[in-house]
Formats: sequence, C-alpha cells, structure tokens
Amino acid sequence: MKGLGHIRVDLRVRGGRGERRLENVLVDTGATYTVLPLEILEEVGAIKNPHPITLELGDGRRVEADVYMATVEVEGREAPALILTFKGAKTVLGVQALEALGLKVNPSTGELEAMLDTPDISKEKASFGERSQKTLDTRVYGDILRV
Repeated sequence: MKGLGHIRVDLRVRGGRGERRLENVLVDTGATYTVLPLEILEEVGAIKNPHPITLELGDGRRVEADVYMATVEVEGREAPALILTFKGAKTVLGVQALEALGLKVNPSTGELEAMLDTPDISKEKASFGERSQKTLDTRVYGDILRV
C-alpha cells in the first residue's frame, strides 16, 4: 500500500503465545530494525534478549532499546526478525526484516517487490558432478563458509 511517498503494509507478528495483525505499518528504509510497541511483543510472546542496546535514532537521540525476536509476515512471506522496542517508539518495518522477507522497495513505483531470485541450489547440484560440489558451495555460501 502506498500514499504520499510513504509505503505502508499489513504486518503479522508471531511469537510463542500467538499472533497479531497490524494494519498500515510504515515501511522505513532508513531504519535497520523493525520497531513495535512492547505490549504487542509481550502479547504474542516474542523472545526477549536479556541485554538491551543503545540505539541512535534518525533525529540523533540515543535511547535504550530492548531487543526481541519474532516471526513477521508481509504479503504472504514470513521470516524471523529482530524487533526493537523503547519508550515512545513508533511502529515501523525496517530493512533487516524486509531483506529477510526477500522484499525491497521499488523507488520508481513506491511499492514492495520481490528481490531477485536466488539460484535453486538443488537443481544446480543435480547438474554438476560430485567434484563441482565444493565450487558450488563456495560460490553460494562464500561469505559464510571459507572452503
């Protein structure tokens, strides 16, 4: 959903105790993390990290934020996300969750769209011999694994 240069989406948040659907959540490409009110995170049973972090907001203020983990869903896609909460927090969907969902903002249309598809590894593995497997794993997982 878009309007006046802002993109808004319906967001579903799931935790150990249930889920909550939020309508018209602002997509904030300037925010790394998703931010939600504490009440919602507690209601759904999101998992809390025991160590708060100091966060610098867009206006330069520094606040102490609690960090939670929950599953988020947008446009039928779901992924785990780190979610922050702090006093006076405004609800936004941040870039980390967008990337985990495989979504990005198209600046031309002002809408969310799927990121480029990643290669189907199972098909590539079937077409390569046993010897090529190490090369494939290095190419696909090179940033994580050092083979």
